[in-house]
Amino acid sequence: MWSEQRKPASYWIEHLDLVEHPGDEDGYFNVPFEDAFKVRGIMDQDRSAASIAYFLQKRADFVNPKTMFFKCQSTEMIFYHYGDPLTIYLLPEYGGELEKIVVGLD
Repeated sequence: MWSEQRKPASYWIEHLDLVEHPGDEDGYFNVPFEDAFKVRGIMDQDRSAASIAYFLQKRADFVNPKTMFFKCQSTEMIFYHYGDPLTIYLLPEYGGELEKIVVGLD
């Protein structure tokens, strides 16, 4: 059964060399690739043209006033690899309806 075989978050934190995220995001991360080629980002700062990051989010409470929305400064592709489904909410910058996307097992 899936739930009986799952590895705990601590396994992935150690296995992927994740460290606690320094910002407001509650999770752990590692950036195994960051392109040396730089581009000017939407916030008028130099950014890597591409990067790959692992991010582990421990189980969070339901959406509440403390839930953080942030503006993506780059194009993001999100890949689900393991664990419980992840709910992502998208709020269009110039108006529109809040969109809910669930990434994970069917």
